[in-house]
Amino acid sequence: GASTSCDMVFANAGFRFLYGATESSNIDPQIAAEEISPLKLQSVKDSNGVCTALFSGNVLVDLSYQTINPNNGGLSFNVNGTPLARQPDSPTSINLSFGADGKANIPSAIYRDVGEIRLHASYSQGGGSLVGSSNPFWVAPKELLINAYESGTNNPINGASASDSTIYAAGESFDFVVQAINADGEVVNNYQAGQIEAKVTRTGPTAHGVDGILKLSSSSTVSSALNASFSPVDLSSFNLGISTYSGANYSEVGLINVDLQE
Repeated sequence: GASTSCDMVFANAGFRFLYGATESSNIDPQIAAEEISPLKLQSVKDSNGVCTALFSGNVLVDLSYQTINPNNGGLSFNVNGTPLARQPDSPTSINLSFGADGKANIPSAIYRDVGEIRLHASYSQGGGSLVGSSNPFWVAPKELLINAYESGTNNPINGASASDSTIYAAGESFDFVVQAINADGEVVNNYQAGQIEAKVTRTGPTAHGVDGILKLSSSSTVSSALNASFSPVDLSSFNLGISTYSGANYSEVGLINVDLQE
């Protein structure tokens, strides 16, 4: 009863990507620059209607990755320290050690950027070929790193107490900078914000104080509170993993702490 095609591709042999302790055929969402572990590649062949192991021992397998969303080059996908080719470039040959069960560990598989990607494996010899692909899966940044700088400079506004030497005038513009960071502390190129939420906690004065308004983009302001809660905001667009708004300001005096989440 389906109105769309249900075509399926069958092969006598191929590769399967396996993930996690249960060796699932689906790779879960990951964190940029954290190892995708355990990740395995299984070689299988048809033996009278039953899938059995095809390879054992060391085999050079061609691996590559595909960026789906966004379809941009960014930081690399590495296997055991070797950067893989990004499709449509020619794949990278990686030596994998297959056990008697036809499964090989893919060591230190790390994608340093973010977005939706897919892995591909292939092998050709003597006129025969094997192929296999993972499911599309998402990789997210480790964190959003917030910094405030004196307008037009790299001088941080980071005073944490009333006695701190870093002082900035209420209502004066400053640069509000948000960076999408991977687990190695690198800025990821491909990050684009979804629905960002912000909260502004007034940390001083905590008694007899007045809440202020933080302007953190041309279209979003957030009121501070002693017991602040998150609310949706729009940040300036991210470019190569960085959002910068040079017209930020806070209307009151005192100390505040800013948190973001997506």
